[in-house]
Amino acid sequence: KLGGLLAEDEPERTADEWLQRANELELRGEYREAVRCLYLASLVRLDEMDVARFVRHQTNWEHYERIASSPKRPKDLDFLEPTRQFDVIWYGRIVRGPEDVSLFRSVYQHICDSLRLQKTA
Repeated sequence: KLGGLLAEDEPERTADEWLQRANELELRGEYREAVRCLYLASLVRLDEMDVARFVRHQTNWEHYERIASSPKRPKDLDFLEPTRQFDVIWYGRIVRGPEDVSLFRSVYQHICDSLRLQKTA
């Protein structure tokens, strides 16, 4: 199926494995691919924390809808802007470089912080 976030032959990875992959790609200057890995790490982390299931053949917008409508979504987590940015970088191929990677690393960190706060609340 076209439009899915993972290719059929691409392995399943944990959020930590996607983060590691993002670091490797960033070091090689492959910023667009590093952004994709960070976006996937975010989606997988949200799945691991039971917010919204990650479905490999679905699009970023299908994932966004599931996250936005999840009763388990942290209240301070708005995933609309990261999803728009991902669309521009990945599908639109408009890449600024390291600042894109930095943005998506901060999105991932915000998700982790929000989930941690929610768990302790």
